[in-house]
Amino acid sequence: MIRNTTTRVVFRCSQALWRGHWDRRLCAQQRQLVVSLQALARARLCVLALRRWRQAALQLQAAARARAARRLLAMHRAARAVQAAWRGWVARRELEARRAAATWVQAAWRGWAARRDAERQRGAVVALQAAGRAWLARGELGRARAAATCVQSAWRALCARRRRREEEAAVALQAAVRARAARLALEAARRAAVAAQAAWRGRAARAEWAAARRQATALQAAVRAWRARNAAEERRGAIVLLQVRPLGARALVAAVTSRSAIPLSRSSPRAMRLT
Repeated sequence: MIRNTTTRVVFRCSQALWRGHWDRRLCAQQRQLVVSLQALARARLCVLALRRWRQAALQLQAAARARAARRLLAMHRAARAVQAAWRGWVARRELEARRAAATWVQAAWRGWAARRDAERQRGAVVALQAAGRAWLARGELGRARAAATCVQSAWRALCARRRRREEEAAVALQAAVRARAARLALEAARRAAVAAQAAWRGRAARAEWAAARRQATALQAAVRAWRARNAAEERRGAIVLLQVRPLGARALVAAVTSRSAIPLSRSSPRAMRLT
C-alpha cells in the first residue's frame, strides 16, 4: 500500500512538473508572438512616417519652386516697367526737342504720358504689395503647418508609448493570472489526492475494524455457548444427584464422578479450539 501511494505521489508530481513546463512554454511562445506583432506595428509606423516626411519634402520643394517662379515673374514685370520708363524718357526727350514746333501738343502729350505712367506705377506698386503679402501669408502658413506636423508627431509618439506600456502591462497581468491558475490547479490536485488517500485509508481501517469486530463477536458467542453448555451439564448432574439420593454413598460418589467427568471431556476440545 505504501509503495502504491509513493508511486501515485511521484506520478502526480511528474504530471504537475510537465504541466508547469508546458504552461511556461506556451507563455514563451505567446510572448514571442506579441514581440513579433509589436515589431511589425513599429515597422508599419516607420514606413508611414517616412511617407509623410517624403510628402512634406515634396510640398516644400513645390513651394520653393513656386516662390522662385513668382520672383522671376516679378523680375520680368520690373524689367518691363523699367523698359517702359526708359521708353517714356526717350519719348519725352524727343518731345522736348520738338517743343518749339508744337508746345500745346507737347503739353497734352506730356499730361497723357504722365497719367499713363502713374497708372502703370500704381499697378506695379499694387502688384508688388500683393506679391509681398502673399509671400508673407505663405510663410506664416508654412510655419503653422510645420508646427502642426511637429505637434502631430509628438502626439503620435506619446500614443505609441502609451500603447506599448499598456501591452507590456497586459502581458505581465496575463502571466500572473496564468501562474495563479496553475498554482490553484496544483493545489486542487494535491487536495484531491490527499482526500482520496484519506478516504482509502478510512475505508481500509473501517474494514479491518469490522473484521476484528466480527471475530470478537464470534469469539464471544463461542464462549457464551460453552458457558451455557457447562451450566446445563451442571444442572443435569444436580438433577441426577437428587434422583439417586436413596442410593448409598459409594453409588452417589461414582454417579457424581461419572456425571462431572462427561462435560469436562466434551468441553475441553471446544475450549482448545477457542484458544
